[in-house]
Amino acid sequence: MIKFLFLYLHNRFGSETTFHSWAADVKEMYDWLPQSDILQAVKWALSYISKKTRRMYVAVFFKCTKLSRIGKSYGTDDSVNISFEDIFRICEFELANAFFMLNNVIFLQLLGCPQGGPGSPGFSMVVCIYYEHQFRCSIYDHLAFMFFFRYFDDLRAVVVHRSSDITTKNLAMSLLYKLQNQTYHPSMSLVLVECSQNTFKFLEGEFTIQNYSLSCLWSSKNFELLQKYGQMKFFSSQDYISYNGDKRKIVRQASIIGKLSTLLGIVSHIRIS
Repeated sequence: MIKFLFLYLHNRFGSETTFHSWAADVKEMYDWLPQSDILQAVKWALSYISKKTRRMYVAVFFKCTKLSRIGKSYGTDDSVNISFEDIFRICEFELANAFFMLNNVIFLQLLGCPQGGPGSPGFSMVVCIYYEHQFRCSIYDHLAFMFFFRYFDDLRAVVVHRSSDITTKNLAMSLLYKLQNQTYHPSMSLVLVECSQNTFKFLEGEFTIQNYSLSCLWSSKNFELLQKYGQMKFFSSQDYISYNGDKRKIVRQASIIGKLSTLLGIVSHIRIS
């Protein structure tokens, strides 16, 4: 994908193409999203897919989930057809019934996605997609100057302009400004990541884009710690799960910590029942 990005943008102005890389992390993807806005994004996504595919169902296969697809399945007992209408109702039910217990007191979460809820990752992703689609539509006439992509909370963008033309440079910089400040939900925040000399990290790679070349180095978050201390550091519970421990216990502990964090941060939005 990165190679495609380089070739796509490099063909804009040939030898006069100048690149600018940009990187950020999307924060507050769960706790602060109004549930009405989440449902609005879900409804938009289902409507968009329906118009594009002319289908209103999803076929879910029990034995081999890889066979699941948009559209109905016929003549089989190992699958079920779920309508888009039912999918929306399921999402609505999960958000409206985000109950959890703390110290034998039952709480109802009124703001954000349920911590550890099965639909929460999908909710945060569809909200991002909804606003990214709006942003892309708003810059339709200038897509030739920009390429942006996201993997969960890692957001990266590259813009180009003609080195001899200040107008295209101002346009490219304005696209980055709009992506950073006017694209995502107001409850979400973007934390800029160092991206000096057109070098940015993405997944386990460190990419450098120059006017005539694209280079990539394998990158490990633990490399500096290995050099300094001779041992790795676990950066998150997910990293820890990859190496050791009872996944169920760790997930439960992480869920409780998340609920406590949410409770302490948004007490005014919690109702006791």
